[in-house]
Amino acid sequence: MYTAINLNGRSPPNAPLAWQRDARLLSERRPSHAQETPVFLLVTRKLANLQLRGKIPFMNQDKLLRNSVIFMVVGISFIAALYMMTQGGSEIVSEPLASVPLTDVAETAVLFEIVPQQSEVQFALDETLRGSDITVVGRTNQVAGQIAADFADLSTAQVGVIKVNARTLATDNEFRNTALRGHILQADDYEYITFTPTAVSGLPASINSGETATFTITGDLTIREVTQEVVFDAEVTAVSPTQLSGSASTAVNRADFNLTIPSAPGVANVGEVVQLHIDFVAVPSDNNE
Repeated sequence: MYTAINLNGRSPPNAPLAWQRDARLLSERRPSHAQETPVFLLVTRKLANLQLRGKIPFMNQDKLLRNSVIFMVVGISFIAALYMMTQGGSEIVSEPLASVPLTDVAETAVLFEIVPQQSEVQFALDETLRGSDITVVGRTNQVAGQIAADFADLSTAQVGVIKVNARTLATDNEFRNTALRGHILQADDYEYITFTPTAVSGLPASINSGETATFTITGDLTIREVTQEVVFDAEVTAVSPTQLSGSASTAVNRADFNLTIPSAPGVANVGEVVQLHIDFVAVPSDNNE
């Protein structure tokens, strides 16, 4: 027998006897906690009203109960996902960006400073968004760092700590940005992502203006409270005695840094591998003040 059922053991006005019986059975068979749950009552009442208006097929009391529970679970899951996506960290920086000063710089070396306005840090990873495979790219120009180099003797070259303000990383989606600053990077508590070089390998003995050197930089990458050793492949051009331009790239696994992605409607198959890249311009530090 398929019926349209009202709540709390009451049948619709002028309802057949069969409907009244099913309404009583529904009231008796509901668990006590369900009877007392406002959300359950609201969902079940909505389904019953839709039946009466002919918007959905008639359901017996068991099916109505089951569908009410399903609607509640789906709704709660959606609300939880929306909460995770909208409870993000601040995008306001706590202080002006500043480099960590290099020490023990060779007397003949020039101390170069990364110029944020002409530089950019990026991350990229793959995901499926509403059934389409895409590559998500986040970027910021809030990067700082120093490089010490004597073009005539690169054996004394140094690369200082590279700092990136995590609060300023942004993609093309504001919901994603909120989740990035909040749940993923926890930027309120961990404002900076840092890379601390420990070794530079493969540099030539010297370089002239207009020439490009390729080499690797090994160091400790810290994201939130997790630090892992990574190796960047780097390329730097000595544009002039007073300017360097270059780039560096590496790939890391999200799991190595405990970076979890909150569930979001329409998002699936988020990649485990994250590509990291920096393009930079650096000038003597006294020119960048």
